[in-house]
Amino acid sequence: MPSTIEVIERSAFNECSSLLEVRMDRNAELETCKIMSQAFFNCKQLTIVVIPKHLELDNFVFFGCQNLAHLDGAILKCAEFTFFGCVLLDSILFADNAQIDSKALSGSAIKNAAFLGNVEKIDII
Repeated sequence: MPSTIEVIERSAFNECSSLLEVRMDRNAELETCKIMSQAFFNCKQLTIVVIPKHLELDNFVFFGCQNLAHLDGAILKCAEFTFFGCVLLDSILFADNAQIDSKALSGSAIKNAAFLGNVEKIDII
């Protein structure tokens, strides 16, 4: 994917059964990439996502991505159920001033979260 992409639209790759990897050029011209709701919903074969930017992740972005094992990108915003069903993804990175909604990591296997600075908001039930 070219580094000029600012937004991956809602349901862009929804249930794409043969999608294995998503890689964005490391020479990112823009700082942030917004990934809208269900963009990679139920992409069961997806294993690697490399987007070397700050990520704003809407609801259900990686919902059902059971083989997702690596996400390269610092998360600035993480909405509800973003990683539900991601049973192989065990660590993620949050950008400085990250916002994390309640249930953002619900239903995932994430055990480790690193923070590049302060957390702006964490919603806890």
